[in-house]
Amino acid sequence: KFGSTEIRGIPKRVVTVGWTEQDALLALGVVPVGTTKWVGEVPGAIHAWATDRLGDADLPEVLDDTDGIDYERVALLKPDLILALYAPFGLSQEVYDRLTQIAPTIAPPAGVPDGGISWQDLTVTVGDAVGQREKAEEVVAEVEARFAHERETHPGFAGALALNAYPTPEGTFQAYPPPDPGGRLLT
Repeated sequence: KFGSTEIRGIPKRVVTVGWTEQDALLALGVVPVGTTKWVGEVPGAIHAWATDRLGDADLPEVLDDTDGIDYERVALLKPDLILALYAPFGLSQEVYDRLTQIAPTIAPPAGVPDGGISWQDLTVTVGDAVGQREKAEEVVAEVEARFAHERETHPGFAGALALNAYPTPEGTFQAYPPPDPGGRLLT
């Protein structure tokens, strides 16, 4: 979206300012040093489906982006890579420029709407960034095979209406339709 990013070597200290990049990292065996809170009060912003991937590693520090990115806290984590691929409320040139002053930063691809990167593209891009593209492609193929199996096992789901929504602190719900990855998954 904002040009190219050069990464020298294999990143060891990765911070995610997008909401879901930690899942791709953990699937590749990389534990981030910082994550961004996105739904619920979950230690390390690592949800139940990924906690087994932590192993003996410490939980990442959780950044709260409610009032925007806390650049000082990001910098204190001394990242050698910042992932900002799934930024559902947008990633501006100004925010990107500030993040790149801290560490190389990966933004969403050009032409993709805010919060619209597919989980497949996100996973492969994260794999590229941490030197594990082949493993990332294997993860994508394995998950897509699981989806295909579920479609075959549950043909009644075809054409069904689904809604991907999360509760808000105000007691309402916020829906995330496609192109959001959750909405796309249900579709």
